[in-house]
Amino acid sequence: MKGKILLLAMFALSFQVFSQVKTEKVNPDQIPQRIQKEGMRPISLTIPDEEVVLRELEESVLGANSENESFDFGRFFPFELNFEIIESLCKDGKCFKEIEVEYGGMNTLGFVFDQLDLSKNAKFYLINDEAGYIQGPITRESVNVPRGFISGLMPGDRLRLLLEEPENEQNTSIIRINEASFGIFDFFNVSKYSSRLNSSNPCWGFGCSASCNINIACSSSLDLESKAVALVLIKNPSNNTYSIRGTGALINNGYQDRKFLFITASHIYNSFEWDNNSQFVFHYKSLQCSPTTNGSLTIYVQGATNIIPTGQGHTDLKLVELKVGSGGNPLFASNPVSFLG
Repeated sequence: MKGKILLLAMFALSFQVFSQVKTEKVNPDQIPQRIQKEGMRPISLTIPDEEVVLRELEESVLGANSENESFDFGRFFPFELNFEIIESLCKDGKCFKEIEVEYGGMNTLGFVFDQLDLSKNAKFYLINDEAGYIQGPITRESVNVPRGFISGLMPGDRLRLLLEEPENEQNTSIIRINEASFGIFDFFNVSKYSSRLNSSNPCWGFGCSASCNINIACSSSLDLESKAVALVLIKNPSNNTYSIRGTGALINNGYQDRKFLFITASHIYNSFEWDNNSQFVFHYKSLQCSPTTNGSLTIYVQGATNIIPTGQGHTDLKLVELKVGSGGNPLFASNPVSFLG
């Protein structure tokens, strides 16, 4: 009987859903080298009715600068890419798969993975070579989302996707992308997007704020309070928008056990299906600090479990538990967050 209970516990643990990744600005020598030395032809992305969509996003962002508390800054759209079709290049006991994707003139790019099942020792990266940003290494220990993993935001309009596996694990990772995202809001101050509306006072991200959002700015010495605060992003599956909904903070409970409890405002969720479509962005104020592996990074957590239902007790408070996984995560151990209270 004890053996059966242990087996069930191990089974439940292995199927925990959690996702934590970091986007980080680093020195050039810390960026994984290109595997294909010759110029790589990128996959170019586009969407139907592009000009109409971009104008709608601009109106949403500019409206947020005035009276709105939240706004749409990007869109998701179908994009199919299976790493199974990419040729492996092996050397020194490691095998690599590499490809580039671009959407000219966008301030951010990202992807939704229909499946991201990495082998035991595999490392997966999203890389912006021009701006010096990497996301990763994404590993099996940092991401366990069977379906629908949403990558954290990456700056710029061209990304390199790189998979590294030990030679004895070659072709065992499964990576399938089914959506891409783009954004015009300039989280990273890369200034790739050009306005279609010719507004007299455009503000596309860096230093801009709506009433529920703290200004995005460099904070090289993150204090106790700011380490607890996260920006809340939502992927709305009903209309494929990517939106900034507001902020919240990690709080401690009576046990002081650092359970990842997050308090925010109920109204920022509205009727969205937020469970696995929400992202919580920690350290987001440090995006423009000097390149360092300890400072200039953001941490993305995907998904949360509802603790207090929306509107419970006629308050505008919402309490959720973030899906960080059993025992926390190595990413938070090396890049700590704070718990208020």
